[in-house]
Amino acid sequence: MDFSNLKVGIIGAGIGGMTTALALSQKGFQVEIFEKLVNFNKAGVGIQISPNGMRVLNALGLEEKISKICTLSESVQFLKAETSHLITNIPMGKNFIDKFGAGFYQVHRTDLVNLLQKELLNKGIAINFGKQANVCKTSSISASLVIDKKERVYDVVVAADGVRSQTRSALFDRSKPVFLKQVAYRSIVCASKLPNQFLENNTKVFFGPGFHIVSYPLRKGSLVNFIFCLEQNRWSDEDWLNLGTKEELLSHLNGLNFFSSVIDRLDFVNKWGLFGRSALETWNRGRVVLLGDSCHPMLPYLAQGATQAIEDAWVLSENLDFGDHQKSFENKFRNYYQQRFNRVSKVQRLSANNRRLFHIRNPIIRFSFYCSLKLLKILWPNFLVTKFTWLYAGGAIPIRLKTWIRF
Repeated sequence: MDFSNLKVGIIGAGIGGMTTALALSQKGFQVEIFEKLVNFNKAGVGIQISPNGMRVLNALGLEEKISKICTLSESVQFLKAETSHLITNIPMGKNFIDKFGAGFYQVHRTDLVNLLQKELLNKGIAINFGKQANVCKTSSISASLVIDKKERVYDVVVAADGVRSQTRSALFDRSKPVFLKQVAYRSIVCASKLPNQFLENNTKVFFGPGFHIVSYPLRKGSLVNFIFCLEQNRWSDEDWLNLGTKEELLSHLNGLNFFSSVIDRLDFVNKWGLFGRSALETWNRGRVVLLGDSCHPMLPYLAQGATQAIEDAWVLSENLDFGDHQKSFENKFRNYYQQRFNRVSKVQRLSANNRRLFHIRNPIIRFSFYCSLKLLKILWPNFLVTKFTWLYAGGAIPIRLKTWIRF
């Protein structure tokens, strides 16, 4: 089917927006991307891409290139923050590749953004930086954007403009995002500055009362990414990304001696207020459709934010490519919504549930929780893998599971 004349405008050049552009260009669509920032913020942080997202990137022809910039995690380890003693672990590594058709990877966001941008340029798709694109009109047959006071008409407009999406506010829901009383402090440290424990090729999750800490290696072990997720009742800053200080972070983790020396070695600290939005009954208005955080923001406590946007990109492209493009796009958008809504809603719920499990304050309940995890590891070694098989084996490109591999 020839889609060479079908034009799509994409608002936002984040990972979701760029993946959407690649997926649509693979189908033959003409794509333009608009990013309001002049110097696009390739925030110097690590992100995790699980097998369900990696299968999409592999299908876009990025498998070999991704493997060169990512670090394959051998396991996820859950530890006590106060002592760093191991509670339990989930083996991953090549076992995940064998079982789920792709690995669980960690990557510097800048490296992934640069790779996606290079792929777009190779396909002749330029990102228009410093261009604010606002939806002007939308109907059953087209949508238009205003850029530099000029109107441009498209067959479809995809809004991948984040949790603060202006498109969502204008067309769907005028309510403001809700602060979830969670703040994430993030930093990247040269591996040579850290104790050997942090140099292992594992994702480490440290549980504490009212907080948790995540660390994992980047760039083949030369850097280590840290995320300190804390409970905080108020967020008054206008910007959602702010510079923090080591002193501020230490004050929130008072008495956590094990991490004091690590925090002292941080070169910088960025902090994010974490926000959510209510669920929508549809993700499109006419020919304008939402994607990623603009329609389903989630806490990062299941490491699925970027991956779910990547899944969105593939499912949307598959639906737009299906059937006669002269027929109703409403059915295409409805199918996209129906295929994605229940899955992302479940991810949102489990991410919020992890917030409660990771941050248990009551010492008796914490002790019981840790003991139950240790006991499950003995009695049912594959419990945690089994619990999340729906997530890693499902999604935009589901995989038929092979005979069970003993972890």
